[in-house]
Amino acid sequence: MPVHERQVWASGVVSELHKYADLEQDEFIILAGEKYREFILPYMRNYKIPFEGLSFGNQLKALKEVVGF
Repeated sequence: MPVHERQVWASGVVSELHKYADLEQDEFIILAGEKYREFILPYMRNYKIPFEGLSFGNQLKALKEVVGF
């Protein structure tokens, strides 16, 4: 997605998260790629990015290993 579309998408994600979570207090596990999380992370205080730095394919591989697929 182009930058503007990712910003709109991120705004929707943040809006939905506000319904179910406290972005200041809750901890989040972020699986989205760098281009998608860049507009979400500024709203969160506590988060982990477990597969940061891995290519998309290697992220999927690592996730499958973690969940047992």
